[in-house]
Amino acid sequence: MPNALAAAGLLALLVVACGGGEPRPAGETGTPDRPATDAGTAQAGEGEQGELIELRVGFLPIAGYAYLWQAQDAGYFEDEGLDVELVTAPGGAAIIPALQAGSMDLGVSEIVAVLNAQDAGIDARFVSFNFYESEEAPTHAVVTNDPSVRTPADLADQRVATNVLLNLDWLLVREWLRLHDVDPESVSYTEVPFPDQIGALDTGSIPAAGMIEPFYTIAESQGMTVLGNYFTEVRPIVPTAGVIATQAYIDEHPDVVRRFVAAVERALQDGIEDESLVRDLIVEHTPTPPEVAEEINLQEWRLAADIEGIQFIIDLAEAEDLFDTEFTPEDILWSEAKRE
Repeated sequence: MPNALAAAGLLALLVVACGGGEPRPAGETGTPDRPATDAGTAQAGEGEQGELIELRVGFLPIAGYAYLWQAQDAGYFEDEGLDVELVTAPGGAAIIPALQAGSMDLGVSEIVAVLNAQDAGIDARFVSFNFYESEEAPTHAVVTNDPSVRTPADLADQRVATNVLLNLDWLLVREWLRLHDVDPESVSYTEVPFPDQIGALDTGSIPAAGMIEPFYTIAESQGMTVLGNYFTEVRPIVPTAGVIATQAYIDEHPDVVRRFVAAVERALQDGIEDESLVRDLIVEHTPTPPEVAEEINLQEWRLAADIEGIQFIIDLAEAEDLFDTEFTPEDILWSEAKRE
């Protein structure tokens, strides 16, 4: 890929990964042209005939969740009687408290954030587990710009950045180091948001970083070194994320959740059948240039939860003593969520 990619796409991709601006505080509802409403008040079947049920859904505007754009653009939410507002948030760790507070109805999250929430007494569950990473198209990589670091073994006694500590990225970086015979305790970890990692590597403030697409593709185009893919070297298919709600919301609005999942599954199927649709959605909904969207690796979408894969992640997390609670995959899945 030409180095011009970095100049053409870096600013746009910062917007993609960061969500294009600051998320609203968890308790703030509405938009400048839409007055605030009480979230989560619409019961299935409530309202007059033809009236849509309003939902606020927290998400990250990245490729992995492009199915939400498709469900909205294709009218799948409206077909299910839903008026969905997609609310930008930095991740599951921010979305889950908003779900608990009632300022969002549903949202997206990676798996370890949900486990952390459960361990803290917040009963968040996946109603659709659909976001995977496969070795055929890895979307995470450990990248360095330090000439003294050429193999994973060179990371011993070094600092490695992850976007957040104690999350799925942090967990898999540590396991990836073990696979390469590096004691993860010999490495120090620091939080650097994905959009800031290339700059931190360029200035030498960190020797290496666990990056996500599109940043690791851009870093490689600038001459930085990819040391390995820390998700898919640990496991060929990594269950990553999906749509979540609190059990309290599910119990109160089960039919709304079913409708939302039905719309999401239609959108997922569209992307499964036509990868170019996902790239088109990225270009349409973000400032990403088409040539950048064409180059990046994409996630794998599925319609069901991989129970064995989720248990694998739980086992890794428990081996790191992340939780006081012992979990099974069923603890974080809605009873009606599809399972493989």
